[in-house]
Amino acid sequence: MDWRLVTEFLASVGYGLLSSFIPVFNSEVYIVASQALGLTAEVTVAIGVAVGQTIGFLAVAFGASAIIARLFS
Repeated sequence: MDWRLVTEFLASVGYGLLSSFIPVFNSEVYIVASQALGLTAEVTVAIGVAVGQTIGFLAVAFGASAIIARLFS
């Protein structure tokens, strides 16, 4: 098992989560910058950021709907 790919994936998931909560951290710029520097594999970074953003979006969507449901019930 190559731990470098796992580390890249987990870092990308973290950055995807961060970018879903704080819009200043642009995930597209992160992907392009990581490829321009040649430090990471393209697939692990792109999939990791996508997974992180999806988790963050679902957390915000379901968290907000749960809060709204509690307020109006």
